[in-house]
Amino acid sequence: FNRPHIEFICEPKLDFRWEILYENLFNLRVYRVELSIELLDGEGDDEIRWKVDWHDHITEGRFYVARYEQKWRGGFFSCNGFDATVSEQAKSQLAFDNVWQHLNTVHADNPLHLLLWGGDQTYIDFIFEDVPLLREWVHMEWDVKWTYHFHNDLRVQVEEYHFNTYVENWERPEVKDALASIPSLMMWDDHDIFDGAGSYPSPLHESPIMTGLLQTAQKM
Repeated sequence: FNRPHIEFICEPKLDFRWEILYENLFNLRVYRVELSIELLDGEGDDEIRWKVDWHDHITEGRFYVARYEQKWRGGFFSCNGFDATVSEQAKSQLAFDNVWQHLNTVHADNPLHLLLWGGDQTYIDFIFEDVPLLREWVHMEWDVKWTYHFHNDLRVQVEEYHFNTYVENWERPEVKDALASIPSLMMWDDHDIFDGAGSYPSPLHESPIMTGLLQTAQKM
């Protein structure tokens, strides 16, 4: 894997360092880039332009940081999807993209410094239907269910399910635009793991399957 080249253009002093999170995740190397940006005195914003050369194409964008005496402008949202109780017909009648397009319009008019994600960034609710081994586990007897082992082949399937769900969500143009231009702080809620995560009876909540699902969600 060849590491991409990244470049930042801005007035404040900016330092960054690369970190490899996963050497090989579905034939991809996963990086994290940690930034340290100087806050300049006074009011107003500083534009931070970035460019990533992936060797076969280039992506670029910009975000803004508030100066030391500037009041921050932020946005908040939660529940980026629909749970299993919402029918496909109801989903088709909801203008899902309009929320993100509105956010991007607000940001274009007066740039936000931070977007706070209040949980449920993804909805993993259907994992118990879509992953065959988990579908079998749901219908097992109780005394088998809370002792059933989280096998390695199941772990791989669950990791792939999370990966594909995130890609499906983040690849949507209106979401990608927001992620590329507004620094984000995200917190968890149950749907990021599975519907009702953390609320099940202790023997089930602490079972190898639910513990494995939590650990996989943490990784992904």
